[in-house]
Amino acid sequence: MQRFTAALRRAARRRFATTSTLYVDGAAAPASDGQRVNTHTPADGAGVAERSDASADDARGAIA
Repeated sequence: MQRFTAALRRAARRRFATTSTLYVDGAAAPASDGQRVNTHTPADGAGVAERSDASADDARGAIA
């Protein structure tokens, strides 16, 4: 089970490590207010990545 958990953690890091910014209108950018959210693996709760957390202003900008 530990090997499976370790493999899942590595796969999750590869998948989410590159998604640390928002992608709006064809460009990557951090959240306008600088907020971040931590991503955890469900297997054991270990931290995987830190990502930008979009605000309402980010959503309005994406819609515009």
